[in-house]
Amino acid sequence: MRKNIIKYILITVLFIILSCQIQFNLDNLLKDAVISDKLNDPEPETLTLPQPQKPWTIMVYMDGDNDLSPATEYDLYEMLSSGGSNSNVNIVALVDQNPAYTTFGGGNKHGIYYVGRTKFFLVQDMPELDTGEGMGTLNTADFFMNFVNSNFNADHYMFIFWNHGSGVDRSIIDSDPTFPPRGIGLDTTQTSGDPTLTEADQKAIIQSFKTNYNGNVNIDIVGYDACLMGMAEIMYQMRDIADYFIASEDNVPGAGYDYGFISQIRNNPGITPLVVGEQIVTYYEQEYQDISYYYVTLSFIDLSYIGGTDTGDLGYLINDFSNTVILLDNISQKTFYQDIRTSFEDYRFPLTWPDYSYFYDLYEFMNAVNNHPSIDGGVKTKASEIMTLITGANLVKYNFKGYSHTGTADAHGISIYIGPATTTYKNSHDMLDGSIGPNTSWDEFLEWVGY
Repeated sequence: MRKNIIKYILITVLFIILSCQIQFNLDNLLKDAVISDKLNDPEPETLTLPQPQKPWTIMVYMDGDNDLSPATEYDLYEMLSSGGSNSNVNIVALVDQNPAYTTFGGGNKHGIYYVGRTKFFLVQDMPELDTGEGMGTLNTADFFMNFVNSNFNADHYMFIFWNHGSGVDRSIIDSDPTFPPRGIGLDTTQTSGDPTLTEADQKAIIQSFKTNYNGNVNIDIVGYDACLMGMAEIMYQMRDIADYFIASEDNVPGAGYDYGFISQIRNNPGITPLVVGEQIVTYYEQEYQDISYYYVTLSFIDLSYIGGTDTGDLGYLINDFSNTVILLDNISQKTFYQDIRTSFEDYRFPLTWPDYSYFYDLYEFMNAVNNHPSIDGGVKTKASEIMTLITGANLVKYNFKGYSHTGTADAHGISIYIGPATTTYKNSHDMLDGSIGPNTSWDEFLEWVGY
């Protein structure tokens, strides 16, 4: 794919980072260079609402009201560089920037923007994002989806959560009640309500789109342009309301997705969701194949194999594995499972901050169980079934991993929480009843082992 010299300069200057938690600085001269690099339309571009039905609409829930604010500007221009919207695709972003971060021209966008061929159209100003309910509320998300439904109908939809991500590590909350219940969508200037979107909120947003705005049809793709969200728990919650899921097990660089993938949609009206997923992973891989991005991962998941009732689904197999261990109740084997996790201590996600969480690659954990000389054979059989599903052709459709993800640090596309079976993880309203913890015996397995 084409990468012009300006983009390489931007990536080098702005986005050589070790995690998505780092603040950014951008010279305004680089901003001017990017803008001047856009193709000039010989005729002034206009926009009429509502737009006619199109094959695709991409919704980006772009919460940059934090230290990622400059990166929102970068990604918006990247969408513009892809060619922008055309007769095949609408690119619509709800953008909330932080005025404290004004480099690269960001800081003052608060509203719904349509990415045209040559410019951005502010189609709904929303100054209230900085004065009241912000991006961490369901009302804001619902307003956005309602606006999209009224003006940008399509045959296929993709919803991208864009922000910092922290997976489902709820043990932090249990040990420190002052720690904010952060999932994704951190809005630092929101003045009312919880400034984040919990797992339950994320599910409620996609459920609302399916029920209220898409004729009770699953959304085609749910994406997370955010760190650490490629977890079995989050996938499991989306299994009945989305067809495909794309996220990273590990950290995501500040530049996030390479939105050049949109060019493949705008140039191919019949492109399927599966091929779109392949293109997102391919563009991401080419963006971050440099050695400095040793930790990056991205996987595209078919949620029809996440389930929980069919014998070949991931939820069913995790439940089967857990129940097998618990029913055997071989107390002497508890130390084996504890030792396995201990052997992973330096390789848990994120790779750059191994003490941050209890997230482990699910395949590698089951592989360690399967290779342990003293664990019961029946348990190994159950572990092997999970491994086979993950490496087969059905569940993980596409997977990219940086060069450091080898051995026990390998990334096969799905991570899972392996830590204390806290009350929060087992029963929290933040996890609802749609996650692997409450809906399978995985939390009982964690409790039985005594992590």
